[in-house]
Amino acid sequence: MYKALFLNDLYCNNKIFSDYFSFLNNHFDVVDINSDKDLNSYDLLIGFGFGCFPLLKQLPLLKNKVILMISPYLDFDMFFKKFNDKDIEYFSKMSGIEKKYLQPIRDNIKAEPVFLQEQLIENNKVYIVFGDMNKIIPLEYCLKIGMILHGVSFHLIEDAGYAPFVDKYDTFKNILEEDIINENF
Repeated sequence: MYKALFLNDLYCNNKIFSDYFSFLNNHFDVVDINSDKDLNSYDLLIGFGFGCFPLLKQLPLLKNKVILMISPYLDFDMFFKKFNDKDIEYFSKMSGIEKKYLQPIRDNIKAEPVFLQEQLIENNKVYIVFGDMNKIIPLEYCLKIGMILHGVSFHLIEDAGYAPFVDKYDTFKNILEEDIINENF
């Protein structure tokens, strides 16, 4: 069986995985963790928000992987300044994610900057899914990643926010199953 890794967002607990991504268990042996182990030991790598940083950082080292980034961004400082001192209520309102799926940001969180060089994606298949109503990450931030990484497949989901799998679950699931899983596995 293929192996998949889910790298969660900084604000989200693992319940979000079990409620919105459990269908992946039909296709993969899925690990839902918040750390970046040996990414090359997985066939499908999924990052959500902050969980995209390890994927972006290690992208040049990954070989023959299918990578899905949901609401990725490069500017961690922008995000952290915007939300670090805010409470879960505010983040829930802005993201559209119910509070039961959220947790406080850990005080000791540190992110190294990710400096992406323009590159052609040759050894991996990279997909970006982004909601057009995202109030957390500006669309330009996500498009910048798509312009740097030539060969990325970009899916913009209408009427969806930061967590398109929450706002438009059926649309998101269809993209994941039809465009990503069925094409690659």
